Amino acid sequence: MTAAGGAIVLLTDSAKKTNAALGVTGLQLGKTSDEMRDLALETTNITFPLDDVVDTFDLLTRAGMRSTEEIVATSNAFSDLGTALGYPASEMADTLIPAFNAFDIPLKDASDYVDTFTHLVRNTTVDLSDYANMVNYLAPQLDTMNLSVEESVAVMEALADKGIQGGAATREFRKAATQAEGDVSAFYAALGLTADEVATYTAEIKSADGITQEFAEAQEAQFGMVDHLKQAWDEWSFAIGSALEPLDGVGAVMTALGPII
Repeated sequence: MTAAGGAIVLLTDSAKKTNAALGVTGLQLGKTSDEMRDLALETTNITFPLDDVVDTFDLLTRAGMRSTEEIVATSNAFSDLGTALGYPASEMADTLIPAFNAFDIPLKDASDYVDTFTHLVRNTTVDLSDYANMVNYLAPQLDTMNLSVEESVAVMEALADKGIQGGAATREFRKAATQAEGDVSAFYAALGLTADEVATYTAEIKSADGITQEFAEAQEAQFGMVDHLKQAWDEWSFAIGSALEPLDGVGAVMTALGPII
């Protein structure tokens, strides 16, 4: 009896914490905890753990998204990017939301740009968070220059090929954009680039369709049977723990009375 009671308490305690987090998100979306739980279980997979799903749902909701269908699609886009690059989806969302805002790109369109960011990370040593912070800071200048996200990444890759990498590249980009005062030609010239060079890099980036999925599949290949069993256990324990929540008090009583009985 003690063992059974302890198992009920363990399962329900874990499920209650996850359900509470989903419930908070659901309040903003007009969804019940049950609906949010079903949505999370439908979304989670071996490369997108349940806790990360919950965190990503919440981040996107706080960022202004209200359609659960779009939240799931965008979460999966960030999951694919995170898997490809070796980061949790929630970290990718937290990092890149400012960048999407800087270019006035709706988050529901994130899947259209994940290949661009994968291309940036795989072809430079620029930190994605540094890039995102940079474009967020420079949003007014980027808008005046009518610079697209692909063109901004093209500039970073062009600088990398000139030996200007990492933090040095973001510093040079920021300095040139500030001094250009909205003149894109002056911006390129300050970096030692031409419009034709940037156009060439941009075309290469736009032709990289599917690169994120390729890297994600390569990363997924590392998961073995134990990983798949752990994922299945996490899903099962959350579903069962949620169903057993009404018996939470009973589990505690069983645990306490077990030694006596």
